Order: sequence, then structure tokens, then C-alpha cells
Amino acid sequence: MAIYSVLEAKNNFSRVVSQAVSGDTVVITKRGTPVAKLLRIPSDPKPFTGSALAAWIRQTSPARSSLSTEEIDQRIAVAQGDWD
Repeated sequence: MAIYSVLEAKNNFSRVVSQAVSGDTVVITKRGTPVAKLLRIPSDPKPFTGSALAAWIRQTSPARSSLSTEEIDQRIAVAQGDWD
């Protein structure tokens, strides 16, 4: 894990980003207190699907799990069509 002050991170931004991209966790401090963490984003994130959402809903709020996975997938597809 690499630790930089805000000023060090600003002056060495390319190096800080390179460290995060290589998988190292970078912590940014302000007056010695950690205030931010920079992490690498996985290159192949899982697609957001109705199945994943339905599983999360069932796990966190069984009372709200009345929609089927297919209905959730359909609603997501419609919503994503509005993004364009």
C-alpha cells in the first residue's frame, strides 16, 4: 500500500495512478489523516443484470421481491435504452 499526502499525490499524479493500475492500493492523506483510497477497477466488471438485482433485493428486503428476474431484466433494458 502506498501513502501520499494530497500535495504529493497532486505532484506525482501519473505515478500514483500507475501504482493503482498495477494493483497497489493508494491512500491519500490530508494533514496525516487518510481521506481517500485509490483502487484499480477490474477490467471485466460483471454486467448489471436483473438476476443480480433480484438476488440483492431478495437478500436485503424480502418484502420487495415481488418482481421476477425477467421483469427486472426487461425494466433495466428499457431504462438503458433511455440513456442513449
